[in-house]
Amino acid sequence: MKFEHELSFAEYVHALGGALHLVGGAVRDQVMGIEPHDKDYVIVGLDVRDVPFEKIVGTDFPVFLVEVGGKKCEVAMARSEKKSGVGYHGFTFKADKTVSIFDDLARRDLTMNAMAKYILNDKIIDPHNGIADIANGVLRHTTEAFAEDPLRVYRVARFASHLGFRVHPKTLTLMSSMRDELRFLKVERVWKELQKTLETKNPRRFFEILNEANVLDVHFKEIDYLHVADAHDGTTFNHTMNLLNMGDDPIERFGLLVHDLGKGWTGKRGVPYERGIHHGHSKHGEKMVNALCDRLKTPNAYRDFGVICSKYHMRIKYVEMRPAKFLRMVLELKKCIRALLRVSFIDSITRAHNNAEYVQILAWWLDTKDKIELALEIERDVNGNSLIEQGWKPNKHFGEVLFQRRVEAFKERL
Repeated sequence: MKFEHELSFAEYVHALGGALHLVGGAVRDQVMGIEPHDKDYVIVGLDVRDVPFEKIVGTDFPVFLVEVGGKKCEVAMARSEKKSGVGYHGFTFKADKTVSIFDDLARRDLTMNAMAKYILNDKIIDPHNGIADIANGVLRHTTEAFAEDPLRVYRVARFASHLGFRVHPKTLTLMSSMRDELRFLKVERVWKELQKTLETKNPRRFFEILNEANVLDVHFKEIDYLHVADAHDGTTFNHTMNLLNMGDDPIERFGLLVHDLGKGWTGKRGVPYERGIHHGHSKHGEKMVNALCDRLKTPNAYRDFGVICSKYHMRIKYVEMRPAKFLRMVLELKKCIRALLRVSFIDSITRAHNNAEYVQILAWWLDTKDKIELALEIERDVNGNSLIEQGWKPNKHFGEVLFQRRVEAFKERL
């Protein structure tokens, strides 16, 4: 069914004997002066059989799809819920004409998300003081029923990253009490929250909030292992958090997140390492990154780049390495070599304590950039066809001869 605008939709529902409300994030965004990306609606005062819309999901609480103003929107019946089992799906629901908008809002996670707007008069219904909490930059649970859904722990941490709000102390305490329930979450949902977090402007807050709530180790124990002494920023956890926000995109930020996971191994899994020096941590990083990615079922693009950052972020800093070694590394990693260089550069500049050190790091960055571009240029110029033109025939030694010619050309142009 299609409606030209919200008001005509609301009038249609009113004629059926019900009331239409805009709910959740769309109301929150409007209060914050942000254009909502999606709009969700709730119908109050009707039974499911009275609603003539196309049902797309749900039996206990059906959701309908309605086009409003040219956009597809989800429309649900007002519902209440009661905990009846463990995990994200352990609920029984009630969705009929006796459920009020206040019942529906009371089941929502945070006060800022527990508001509704009655479309016919634009009045905002705010029974849990969400407007005040938004004004004060506070994430606060709506009721004690917050603890019934473990996914809310990660949602709160993500909202803190996205909005820059602080978490109310009582909400942090409630999150801490949910450790056991977190283990029943599907890891795909945990990964989805992390992936969304890596798209926010302040992803470090996600991990800081989980750390404050003492639940970081439930799904992110390799990150929790980073609470080890480090010559940079006191602990490896602090160092990782200090550079996490500097990534340009989610995959690059994931590389920054996991680049030092090997220190969780050299640091004896939480026991401070002597003087905070972690020799050989890059060798152990790959297994730590894979352990985290196995647990969260991380997409290969994230896993692959994370492993490369862990293994090579230190190695690429040695630009004075032998030309053959440098060239081999660039050609091996050419699809992501520039992104790896950025991760290594960000890792380096966070260590700079004075201007002279920063200038030295910047010189390293520019030098390495030039060498990488030269190596890729050599690969294009010195190719198999050029060898064949010189009389070489493809055989088992052809690849190594080609590489040696590239090394010679690389040395000449340095």
